[in-house]
Amino acid sequence: MAHKSLASRILPKPLQDDIERQIQPHLRRRASGDGVCSTKTARERRGHILGTVACLWQLGYRIRKLESLDKRHIDALRTHWEAEGLSAEFLHNRASVLRTLAGWLGKRHLVGDLSDYFPKERTRRKTSTDEDLSCKGKGIDPIKVIALARTIDERLAAMLAMQHAFGLRVKESIEIRPANSVVEGGDFIEVFSGTKGGKLRRIPLTDDYQCTTLAWVRQVAAGGKTGRLR
Repeated sequence: MAHKSLASRILPKPLQDDIERQIQPHLRRRASGDGVCSTKTARERRGHILGTVACLWQLGYRIRKLESLDKRHIDALRTHWEAEGLSAEFLHNRASVLRTLAGWLGKRHLVGDLSDYFPKERTRRKTSTDEDLSCKGKGIDPIKVIALARTIDERLAAMLAMQHAFGLRVKESIEIRPANSVVEGGDFIEVFSGTKGGKLRRIPLTDDYQCTTLAWVRQVAAGGKTGRLR
């Protein structure tokens, strides 16, 4: 049986439909108002907004329209979230969506910063600075890993080598066509397939290791029909 969301369990269907109709024109707009956001972000916004209204219903605030949101509702949510011990990540996500929603409703000052509601240590998100996730920090030798991968599958090793030599993301190393990637007289490689947001970027070739890696990877990719590493 499919898992039903809190909103589906708590809110009347006509109310869900009314909320969706009201927020639909805004969901794909960036909070700054400049450009559009991803489908994933729009879907998460929708879920957060419906979930927040459903939470208010659980707390006894049975609002029937989004325009009814006011400070007592924000305070009730804050108290509830604190009592539940919800994560800093959750608090940041919900506060961000609520601020965006308040902007759509013409109530820009309705939702403050998290620091207005919680102590700083309560809302501190764990980041990569809390733990050294680098190869060096984990005691990993990338060259040895690539050599081991090569005994398993040369294409896998080539992908790892491109990630190590040029800082490619996993998807970029899978989709790249090495034979077509060198530009500007061999001074840069150009990456666009698999990039974040589909944005083209150029990475300079600055050392012998990069050049040697690229030459080997081009040979590996040439063995396939597409010219890609995958």
